[in-house]
Amino acid sequence: MLVSTSLALVLQPEPGRDEAKASKLPAAADRAWEAMGGGPSDLFFPEPFLGQWDVSSVLVSVETPLGDEFVANKAALDRSIQQDLNREER
Repeated sequence: MLVSTSLALVLQPEPGRDEAKASKLPAAADRAWEAMGGGPSDLFFPEPFLGQWDVSSVLVSVETPLGDEFVANKAALDRSIQQDLNREER
């Protein structure tokens, strides 16, 4: 028990220090990969997930808790509200 307690203390991030990121790629490469539809580069799926899936999603609400002035891309927000809300995507 002493070993695991000591190990847990060693692995804790230092106060005030950012947590480590799982990706080994530069941030620009991660953004490019995600923009191509690759998803987060550190995302892992177990082997039983391999194959083709039929997936659907419905955007049921759009909220801006801090207000629209904190939205980075207002045009994308407006498009989501006007075109994507309550529409099934497959």
